[in-house]
Amino acid sequence: MIRQPRKNPTQGRRKLRAVTLSAALAIGSGLFAPGLARAAENDSDIDGRLAGYSGKKVAIEKSSTTPAFLAFLGLVVVGCVPLFKNAKRD
Repeated sequence: MIRQPRKNPTQGRRKLRAVTLSAALAIGSGLFAPGLARAAENDSDIDGRLAGYSGKKVAIEKSSTTPAFLAFLGLVVVGCVPLFKNAKRD
């Protein structure tokens, strides 16, 4: 006769805890996401860098994404170099 392995008594509780936690996270993210998005909106056109320049005509230059793109390209190169570094084909 083959003996069946005993079930772990905490296995059911662990599964119930995991299901409850995932449901709570799913419901919580659905309920709080709109509030967080609304809080992240910036409706103010006042820029703190221009606070002391009321009479002078000043403008803030628009920044570009070129430095971030070049940094990403550098990281890609650094990440791909080890793939081809020691290719011994004997």
